[in-house]
Amino acid sequence: MRYDMARISHSRLLVNGEANGGVQSDYYPVGALARDSFAVYFLLPEGDVVGFRITRRNGRIVYYVRRTDGTAEALPDFAAPTLFRPISLARYPDPLPLPATLLKAVSWESPPPPPVAPEAPNPLEWPHAYSLPGQINREEAWIRLRRGLLTERSANTQVGRGRPRNIDSVLRLILKTMGKLEYEHIESAAALHAIGEPWSPTRRDHGDWPIALSWFTQLSARERDIVRFRSLLPPYSFQQIGDRLAPKITRSTAKEAFERALDEVTKIANMVRAT
Repeated sequence: MRYDMARISHSRLLVNGEANGGVQSDYYPVGALARDSFAVYFLLPEGDVVGFRITRRNGRIVYYVRRTDGTAEALPDFAAPTLFRPISLARYPDPLPLPATLLKAVSWESPPPPPVAPEAPNPLEWPHAYSLPGQINREEAWIRLRRGLLTERSANTQVGRGRPRNIDSVLRLILKTMGKLEYEHIESAAALHAIGEPWSPTRRDHGDWPIALSWFTQLSARERDIVRFRSLLPPYSFQQIGDRLAPKITRSTAKEAFERALDEVTKIANMVRAT
């Protein structure tokens, strides 16, 4: 359906009763149109469309719009106009009420939520299957060792006949299975209390922690202390680690010792053991 329309620009409209730019709208409520068959502009979604009204015998008012071929078509009730304006204000024969207030279009769509920064990877999670010796990289070795130490300290870890053991007894058990009867160093970190969030080992942790701790026992006494402090939740800073060791060391020295210990753990983890 094509309408005979005359589009106009309405950049200056009343918004909530206040004139935008000081110019009032020249549209009027369609109820003020009192004459039948008198051509006016109806404000429709297509723009200003030439039309008129007809009052039928039953008193019902029907609104028509002009086609480009000169014919007219009645608008359905749901599409009836609500505003009109005279084609020529000077030639309009009847008095007009105050102009209607036009509101700017309101967007009811909520603004999009702000972008969410991607979550940082969990430093304790290894998303892949554990690698075989010879294929374990430094990151995997540290994650497995740290999870092993956390599992060792958890209340759910049991050895022997199901009785909870302290850290030192667990390491003695591992050393014994490795053929070492003596535990040459008593861990100064063995008495560390649990800090941060409690650790809940998974089934994979229970299966892997003896392997990870077998790497740990082959480190030097000083390296074991540094690695254990660093494995806590949350980890001790290198400054805190340096202050706790006897004799004390600087932050940078503690960090360098930790990096060397990780290199050594990675090397040990990749040793293929005879079966």
